Amino acid sequence: LMSKLDMASLAKGDFKLSPAATTMMAGPDEAMKVEGTFTKLLGQVNSAKLTDGGKGLSLSDGANELIRLVKAK
Repeated sequence: LMSKLDMASLAKGDFKLSPAATTMMAGPDEAMKVEGTFTKLLGQVNSAKLTDGGKGLSLSDGANELIRLVKAK
C-alpha cells in the first residue's frame, strides 16, 4: 500500500492522503477482501488522533471511527 500524507493539511489539523495504490499481486480471497475494505475506508479518512497513550491511532471521517491502528506487542 502506497500513499502520501498531505503535510500542509496536517498542519491545519486535517488528515488527507493522496489516493492509495496497491500492488497487483493476488493473494487469498479473504486477504484481498480485507485489503479492499481497508483501502476504501482509508480514502474516507479526514481526521486522525493518537489514542492509548500514543500507542494507537484512530482514523475517522470526522463523525465515525473508521480504522484503529495499535502498536503490536
